[in-house]
Amino acid sequence: MAKQFDPELSGTLGKNHKQATQKEGAPGYRGKCQIGGVVYWMSAWVKDGKHPDSGEPEKFFSISFDKADAEYQPKRAGRDADDRDPPPRQRGAPADFDNDDIPF
Repeated sequence: MAKQFDPELSGTLGKNHKQATQKEGAPGYRGKCQIGGVVYWMSAWVKDGKHPDSGEPEKFFSISFDKADAEYQPKRAGRDADDRDPPPRQRGAPADFDNDDIPF
């Protein structure tokens, strides 16, 4: 019997062959993955940097994830902060917070 494939915590990333016809800053690579049962679009850019230990020049991937709720919309590299959803904020302590257990 063949083993069934579990897509959880896996995905694919391939060359974006449409990059030349897209806006400047379009990702060089794109794909899909599944994390926590949710499917995400992945966008990746090849960047130049330095190795953290040796300081030698090296290339690396900068990767972003978007929920795959809608049709794929490539991101722009260096997009404005206003283009992003703000991170969720947690205000105050949770209702079940018991500060009697804090040792100070």
